[in-house]
Amino acid sequence: LIATAPYLYHNFSSAVDRDKVVFHLYESGYFHIWLFDTTQNVSAENPKKITGSILGSHSNPDISGNRIVYRSYRNGTEGIYVYDIKREMEVDSLVRPFDPKQPVIDENIVLWHENRNQESNNDDVFMYDLDSKTVTRLTDNGVQQNFPKKSNDRIVWQEDISNLVEDVMLYNLRSNSLQKVQPLAANSLLPILRTQPDIDEDHIVYADNRISHDTTNPYEWQLFDFSLQ
Repeated sequence: LIATAPYLYHNFSSAVDRDKVVFHLYESGYFHIWLFDTTQNVSAENPKKITGSILGSHSNPDISGNRIVYRSYRNGTEGIYVYDIKREMEVDSLVRPFDPKQPVIDENIVLWHENRNQESNNDDVFMYDLDSKTVTRLTDNGVQQNFPKKSNDRIVWQEDISNLVEDVMLYNLRSNSLQKVQPLAANSLLPILRTQPDIDEDHIVYADNRISHDTTNPYEWQLFDFSLQ
């Protein structure tokens, strides 16, 4: 057991990379980010609250190597912050007035989605390069994109085309190309909902409701693995 929380605030958000686990936990009116080293026993210093001295609420952490990224609300402004485990301090930040959501990190790249156009159901995916300090907008086509994930030179996200269709998109950073992971067949029954994608190396996983059209349960979902090889 790493941590516990009061019933009303049991919704942990956690991530793991190698021997490190990060999570957010409610305490004294705020959410804070905690880091647990699996090579050490649980103690007063493990897990460690890395945002303990920072006034505000901090949530949705992700981790890659020695870097942790999380969403933070402080001084009346939303932002995305990067914490360096070895240096034990925040080393980068992006103040985003457009409600940034679900930041993730892979190596030197941070991804998130936000509603920059301030339109309903129209979040776009953004990328931040920690080395060059540049922000790149990856989508701008008038529909909702969310839940980006990255592995090597590939990025996936969920695209909500309509109330009846949600698809998984694959973007290649090296070739600057975009494609649907599995295009819908011409005779596909609606709705087709493919959600919550993740990627690692040559494999993409996502939830899909296609099987529900052939069953008596319209809410049946299955998990699919799509190979890029």
